[in-house]
Amino acid sequence: MLKIMQENVGLVEHIEEETRGYDEGCKMVSDVILDMSEAEKVLWKEVFEKLLVIDNNDSGNIDIEKLIQVVISLNESTLSYWWTGGIQLDRDQLKKLLSQADFNDDGQISICEFYKLWAKDCSDISREMKDYIAKSLKTVAFAKNIKKCPPPLFIPLLSILQIILFTNNNYEVSDMEHHDPHDPNTTYSHLIFEGNSRYEVWRYLTYSLVHKQIGHLLMVLLVQLVLGILMEMVHGSIRIGLIYLSGVLAGSLASFILHPQINLLGGSGGCYGLIGAHCATLLINWHEDHAIVFSRVRSHKTPTIWHGKLIRSLKLLGLLVFIVGDVIVAMNGYGSDISYVAHICGFISGFVVGFIITRDRFQENWEKILKIIFAVISVILLFVGVLWNIFGF
Repeated sequence: MLKIMQENVGLVEHIEEETRGYDEGCKMVSDVILDMSEAEKVLWKEVFEKLLVIDNNDSGNIDIEKLIQVVISLNESTLSYWWTGGIQLDRDQLKKLLSQADFNDDGQISICEFYKLWAKDCSDISREMKDYIAKSLKTVAFAKNIKKCPPPLFIPLLSILQIILFTNNNYEVSDMEHHDPHDPNTTYSHLIFEGNSRYEVWRYLTYSLVHKQIGHLLMVLLVQLVLGILMEMVHGSIRIGLIYLSGVLAGSLASFILHPQINLLGGSGGCYGLIGAHCATLLINWHEDHAIVFSRVRSHKTPTIWHGKLIRSLKLLGLLVFIVGDVIVAMNGYGSDISYVAHICGFISGFVVGFIITRDRFQENWEKILKIIFAVISVILLFVGVLWNIFGF
């Protein structure tokens, strides 16, 4: 019994000693923090919290070795582009800088130690080098984070359902006698949105599941699988599902009002919603897309970092080429049975909804104001569109 009491007393003393050392460290760091402005403290706190997410641990501290690997990975990727003006980082110097901030020598950096790191100069590293390391950490913290876990669900399941319905439709239609291949109806005609079916409310969304031509289905699948899955890995299944369905709904509501003589089928409205949302994310995260973080499925694995400026520019170029090509096709009157109204309204809806709900990695004041404006406009237009469809003004 006495031995157990002695062990407990020793454990308490050990904990008190650690706590005292931590408190002294934070007090020492607090004295240094006084030299930092409030804006700097807020910024570095946000950077620290975002790096915690990338480190993928619940300890509240950042593993120094993982942090070094992440910065070196970004540096190597940056130096592969000659125009970026990167500086060759030395691993030993970087480790020395981070280790000096590790007050309790536990191989991890706490928020207090992180403040100390940037508030105090390091005699062994030049100011230029330290500023470059600080810039690299900010770049990593606000980078696009592509997560493999949890896996994307909405777009894959949607695509599988579209393929099943298309295959089954072709099988059943092939057994019909005197079938006209140019007939727009399918065995799933009850899912198609028609101008006179406004009271069958499911059609406002279900038309996106039905495709008549193989070419149309392949184009829809291409956009969904290439663009949609990548967006889902960044923004999550719920957000991308809302964006896709908003594009589909906006397409059917607008088509009923402006182009009621054309029946709607196919996922083009949702795909244009994804394209619009992708344009919105490029706009609000343009400066933060300097790097791309590829998170690992296993939490103990260090993420891979890519320099993102070239990828960002290529994505913008690809979207512009696609949009301009679609406008040229529409202006030349190709595909008179295509509802370009649904395409345009799906794109606008995706852009607006995407601007509001996608992950904004560094939100500026003008973005906050625009989000409020877009939210108000969206509610008004949805209200007007629903009333118009109900009462048929």
